[in-house]
Amino acid sequence: MAEAEAAELSQLAEQTLSHPIKPSAFKYCPSLDLLALGTHEEKVHVYRLNGQRVLSTTSRNPGAQVKRIQWKPNGAVRRARQLLAIAYSDGYLRIFSPESTKQIHEIKSDISPAGGNSAISCLGWGSNITNYVAAPSNTGLSDPALESLLHQAAAKHSSNGTLDLPRELALLEVEGALPKLSLLPAGKNDDVFSSRPSMDALFHPSRASGEEAVDVLVIGSDDGVVHLSIYDSFVIGTFKLEDFSKSLRGCKPVGHASHPRCSAHALLIEGHGRISFLPMNLRFLLSFGEYLSLLVAKSTQLQSLLRYINQVQSLIQSEWKTSQELPRKFIRSIEGDLEDKYQISFVHAVHHLTVTGHCFPALKEWLVDVLSERGHKRWDKAIGSGYERVRRLTHELLFPAIERCAVLASRLRGVSKYHHSNAALGLSTENFNHILDAVSCLTILAHDILHSANAEHRQFATFSAWLRREIDAQATDPTSGTDPPERDLDLDYSKILGYMQGPMLRSKLNRLLQETPSNVGRGKFSASEGPMLLHRFKEDLAKLGAGLPLKGGPLSLWELTSLLGYRCDIVFQQIASAQRRNVIFTTPVTLTSSEDGIITDMKMSSEGGRSTTYVAVRSRVHVHDLCVFRVELLVRRGQCSFSVIELGHLRLADGEIRDIKFADDEYLMVLSYTNGTAQILRFPYGTSKKRPHGLVYEAWASEGPLPNAFDSPPSTIFSAADMPSECVRHTFEARTFDPVQMDINGRQGRRVICVLTKSGQQYKILDLSGDEDDDDSEVGEGE
Repeated sequence: MAEAEAAELSQLAEQTLSHPIKPSAFKYCPSLDLLALGTHEEKVHVYRLNGQRVLSTTSRNPGAQVKRIQWKPNGAVRRARQLLAIAYSDGYLRIFSPESTKQIHEIKSDISPAGGNSAISCLGWGSNITNYVAAPSNTGLSDPALESLLHQAAAKHSSNGTLDLPRELALLEVEGALPKLSLLPAGKNDDVFSSRPSMDALFHPSRASGEEAVDVLVIGSDDGVVHLSIYDSFVIGTFKLEDFSKSLRGCKPVGHASHPRCSAHALLIEGHGRISFLPMNLRFLLSFGEYLSLLVAKSTQLQSLLRYINQVQSLIQSEWKTSQELPRKFIRSIEGDLEDKYQISFVHAVHHLTVTGHCFPALKEWLVDVLSERGHKRWDKAIGSGYERVRRLTHELLFPAIERCAVLASRLRGVSKYHHSNAALGLSTENFNHILDAVSCLTILAHDILHSANAEHRQFATFSAWLRREIDAQATDPTSGTDPPERDLDLDYSKILGYMQGPMLRSKLNRLLQETPSNVGRGKFSASEGPMLLHRFKEDLAKLGAGLPLKGGPLSLWELTSLLGYRCDIVFQQIASAQRRNVIFTTPVTLTSSEDGIITDMKMSSEGGRSTTYVAVRSRVHVHDLCVFRVELLVRRGQCSFSVIELGHLRLADGEIRDIKFADDEYLMVLSYTNGTAQILRFPYGTSKKRPHGLVYEAWASEGPLPNAFDSPPSTIFSAADMPSECVRHTFEARTFDPVQMDINGRQGRRVICVLTKSGQQYKILDLSGDEDDDDSEVGEGE
């Protein structure tokens, strides 16, 4: 009894909720003490250990259900910002930053052939080292942190003694020396740019360029489609499983596992009554080499920067349009009377008044009764503040974004120009030249917007002073004996007349900031016009200033930002296409029948230079049995093959197995229930170290008739009476706390286990760090 109490895990937190939790949406953060959970109300909440709610969100589409949630597995990497992915039944995956509580990215997984949304059935997120040559093959650690692998890879680079100047220049971070982009006003559709933490997550990398790792996001849907993205939001593409093997038609992905040192990711496929193992080899992790991380990171930042520029462009357009509404309303109120009575326009009437001093009666009535002093103040404030906002937004928001865009495009062009395998990377120096031409045009346009806004603002200020004097003059009664205000000789009448004939109704900013045409898309732009774009743009801009007819080329801010986005999309598609060609699916192998087996967890580890995947399955019928498949993969020269397939069968003679989770590379945690008592049991499952009470593996024949792993004789049998005390890690009194599900996560030195009750309204968080200390002492004694 004393031994059992000594084995109890310390409790870190306990919480009771008002709404039940979905078992498929219950995840603990690997780096921060945060727990994400989805409720049956289709809401996702993130809590701290003390119960404080950090984030609460729902889907934008009514009726969409929460299917999966997954934390980004970057907990061991320094300066890494934690992200949470939420998969919904409408096929959308939304990535949030708990730090800023903002949505960072949104990914559409796929559309089913019938035209409806395909629900997400699998969600996996892993990190891979791109420079396998420098990365150590054996760290001597159980479940080594990604950061330790990256640090050892960097140390191996520096210990070579010779410096690679092209590599050092390519990996040199210059964006950190640029000023941070300013925040945008909140309330827009894409309000990720209204928070500093979310902006930092997008534009300021959390890893140094020398840390050569790429995050891989895998999304599987019910219609048998695998969506692949890297670096959170750079889309590689979608893959239909049936295109690689006819046996996968009608199947869906249900599980994913990966390891930083293995280019092959493991997928579990369910369909036709069987559970199959499908390796997905990402050969671009090897073929693209150490520049892959740089290439994808800068491409992703460029995508985010385009979103930012589009938001700024929309903001400038909106501010300018708003500033013009009130003056146009005033002018429309007099235009009809002037046309009916005198057959002249408003511009003609005020021009006549300025030059001759004679005021038409209708214009006088409008100046005194309609516009008046109050209307003039509103007019002056609307136009004056409109010019000021356009100048401020262009100077503070648009210019820094354009400069950062030029830096990113120049870095990518350098990689494409000087890297010996730029064709394999999907890069074209000519396309980057086209992008930089568009950036140059955008820079010139921004300067012209500033110049025009300044010039027109000076003209308007003079016109406004003249208009106020005329209102006072026309309001003076000739019979009152009061002398009308004298003509102000200090006013520059050339500016007044210039404003009347131009900016008052035909401002140059109207053309430069024209709204997006509803029937025009990016497809109107052609990459073939690249070399002459800058020259033609300068000609059109000069003609616009001179009032000459234009050739119809891109001239407005929207047109140039759309053209820039179109040309960047070409580069992104080329990079994604090159990477898609390097995604290879190996022929799947059947593990067991899905009629009896329930997948609970899977984990990939590195053993002796080979990647080994463990799959834990419990039985629907034989509730006291669990099976662990050990699948060893051999990856050579971009080809992936099965080396070993083994099965370990464990039976708890008088206990019900409720859940199974892998704690690390050595131990398996089992949640069991026996005679009113629930326990967390721990069994060694790895083969790299021989430990007592571990699983025993035997060769498993996956060919032939449909196999059922639970029909095989168990290799290990335990009962409650002879259960070794070192295997019992925690005991619950089922009458007060009846657990049915676990989740294990964290990092080395801070690993926890979350336990959820059958009602789904109560959970406990237990500390597993003591287990790691026990493991270290066991290893020390063994040595």
